[in-house]
Amino acid sequence: MTDIRRAIKSIASSGRMEAIIGTITEVDEDQRVCTIDPLNGDAIVYDVRLQAAIGDENGVVLIPKVGAYGIAVFISDNAAFLALFGEVEKVIWGVDKQVLEFTKDGLSLSNDTAKFAEEQTKLIDTLSAILDTLLQFQLATNVGPTISVMPQVVTLLNKHKADLTGIKTNLNTLFY
Repeated sequence: MTDIRRAIKSIASSGRMEAIIGTITEVDEDQRVCTIDPLNGDAIVYDVRLQAAIGDENGVVLIPKVGAYGIAVFISDNAAFLALFGEVEKVIWGVDKQVLEFTKDGLSLSNDTAKFAEEQTKLIDTLSAILDTLLQFQLATNVGPTISVMPQVVTLLNKHKADLTGIKTNLNTLFY
């Protein structure tokens, strides 16, 4: 952090800041860097930071789309950060072990032990299985088992099952 602060202070005090406009040709999500090919024909700029610290998993980072235009600002002779760009591929928000991602496919919330989309699917599938069991429910009486669940209860259980199926479908369009 102090290196970045020192570099910004140095640039600000010199009154000189360089920026290039170019095409984003490569993105490394894990390292939180990209590569830019300047439009003016200058040398390709590698390891352009998307976040203050390279490889940091915490914080918010916007992942640019490969092929989009971007503006890289140099904070030293050999370090730059992506200040602006045209198209977002993904937004990642990491807090400790919790990670929220947003893409064109929807949202993903996960940590070391679980992924929200998988857990919500398991929950809805379990509730659906419980409803299936209730539809087959019979009681033992002193003259044998009951014939079946009462028709009004069957109708209600089938409605709940249809509702769960709709909820699952809707959630699957939001979460991946």
